[in-house]
Formats: sequence, structure tokens, C-alpha cells
Amino acid sequence: MKKVMLIDVETVKENGYVHKNVLPETVRTTIRRVQQTMLKKVMGNVLYADFLEKVSASLPPTNPIVPLTAADVELLEDYIHPYLVACVDYRIVLPLTLRYRSKSVGKGTDTNHIPADMVEMVRLKDQMKEDVSNYAEELKDKLAGEDCAIADKTTTPWNSIKFK
Repeated sequence: MKKVMLIDVETVKENGYVHKNVLPETVRTTIRRVQQTMLKKVMGNVLYADFLEKVSASLPPTNPIVPLTAADVELLEDYIHPYLVACVDYRIVLPLTLRYRSKSVGKGTDTNHIPADMVEMVRLKDQMKEDVSNYAEELKDKLAGEDCAIADKTTTPWNSIKFK
């Protein structure tokens, strides 16, 4: 399967808590992991794969480029993007706080930065987890709704998708 990113690094930085100085590679890795774990769980394997294929077909150098439908764009911009931003914010906290080195994992610091203590970290993670849950529910409601026209519901096992 192609490595299609449903959101770009700049969109995450503009709409989330990730600071502009965070390395793009760190954000991209987090986006990929969030898509492949959290988003895939919410959408279900079949719908997730179908949607990635649609997005992939709409990107260059595909010949001819197949544009996304208005329903696809609405789902992507109004539901998937907010969910992914919240998930990236939630998942990136520890990789930004801890440094993985060849001999150990430890806290990294900047010259003008004081690391958060564990109580603050737990509070931050709890708040972000709540955001992720709220966006997940909105996305699930959209996917389960009658007006969701992103896939052929006669071929996608919509009734078999159980949202938790």
C-alpha cells in the first residue's frame, strides 16, 4: 500500500499545538503512525483502504488525476483533518519530551525551555485524549450517517463496522 498522507505537516502545525520548530520528519512519522493505527480503527479497514486509494488517485503523477468528490473533500477537511491534528498532538508529546539515544532514553532540554513535570504531562495527555475522543465520535457519526456518500454502501459492509 502506498504511503499516502491525508494531512501535511504544515496543516498540523497551523491547527494544532505542535510548534513550528519541530522537525518535519518527527511530525510526518507521527502522522503516519496515527493514520495507520488510530484513524484506521475509527474508519475500519475497508473504508480506510478505499479512502486512501481515492486520495492517492487524486494526487500527481497519477494519469489522469481523479478529483475527489465534494463529499470526500468535506469528510477530509471537516472530520479527518481535525481528528488527525488532535491525534498527532496527543501522540507526539512523549517523542518531543524524551530523546531516544543509543544508550538510553532521557529528557532533552532547550536552552530557553523548562521541561514539564510528570503531573503536567499527565494532565496534558488527559486533555488531549479527550480531544481525540470527541473528534473520533464526530467522525464515527459522520461515517455512520445516511448523508455520508464517500463509498458505495452496497459494497462496503457498513452494518458490520462497530464503533467503540
